[in-house]
Amino acid sequence: MIKPYITTDAKEWNSVVDKHFGHPLQSFGWGEVKAGYGWTPTRIIFKDGEKTIGGAQVLRRKLPKPFGSMMYVPRGPFCEKKYRGQILESLAKWARVQDEKCVELVCEPEWTEQPESSRKLGWRTTKNHILLPGTVLIDLTQNPDEMLAAMPKTRRQDIKKYLRNGFQLEPAKTEEDFEACLNIYKEIAARDKFNLHVDEYYHDIWQKTGKYNRLLMLKNPEDGEVIAFQWALISNGFAFALFAGVGARGRKMRVNAGAKWQCMQDLHKDGVDKYDLNGLLNDGVDTYKKAFKGEEVHYIGSLELPLSGWYQIYTKALPAGKKALHALDKIRKK
Repeated sequence: MIKPYITTDAKEWNSVVDKHFGHPLQSFGWGEVKAGYGWTPTRIIFKDGEKTIGGAQVLRRKLPKPFGSMMYVPRGPFCEKKYRGQILESLAKWARVQDEKCVELVCEPEWTEQPESSRKLGWRTTKNHILLPGTVLIDLTQNPDEMLAAMPKTRRQDIKKYLRNGFQLEPAKTEEDFEACLNIYKEIAARDKFNLHVDEYYHDIWQKTGKYNRLLMLKNPEDGEVIAFQWALISNGFAFALFAGVGARGRKMRVNAGAKWQCMQDLHKDGVDKYDLNGLLNDGVDTYKKAFKGEEVHYIGSLELPLSGWYQIYTKALPAGKKALHALDKIRKK
């Protein structure tokens, strides 16, 4: 029988994440980041007898009355495929006996299909996703020349021009480096009209994710100005593109594709084999990501487990609330 065990030890939890190929969003540090912004993390280790078989970092967030709270597992649980159904069963049993009233448990694992046995337990797939279910995965073990040859001509030209001009990504090491990268992201948000978290949120990611963090910046060789950045979280041979940006000066130099390309090569030197470009969102973003000729993958999205009689009302209210907030945001920006 699969049993859940709670741990509060960062070293123990990260060891489970690393050994069982957990996603970087399942790392202890990511839970600590979210803990500063309304979420309470619980790290659950699943064991079959004495054997550890996987885990789930569950984030709990309070909701307005009468819903109580909701629980969320970003890119988890993680385990071998053969254990998926059993772990969802164990996770469901754990969730149903929690003292605090909770309306639902949501999991968004890196799975392309739902275990059949989980349907009988009440798990259901929904469209109310938090993370984008579609993405592009790049196999970094490929021959670089063959990777380039598969890309569109303009993409190859931009990358080759970038390399000829001697651009070089380097790790962000100081507060000044971090602020320069964040300022580029703010510039892009203002230009493309999307909302950002408070500055402290990004700073917490940089500081609290430890060995899982890779923030790389690109400086203009002529004067040292930071003109672009690439930010990824990595775990056990896998990288997740978190944020990236190119400032106005970098856009004129067309460094976007080259910076992403070099980021891939640098990650591979660090032992990364797979690079997740993090989400297919719209035509412009999708075209850019697909041009790297990776594998297009569509995960199952959200697996939801209803935990109270308020579930049906909550799931209808959530999309309506998001739509209303989006409309208000558009009005504010006019």
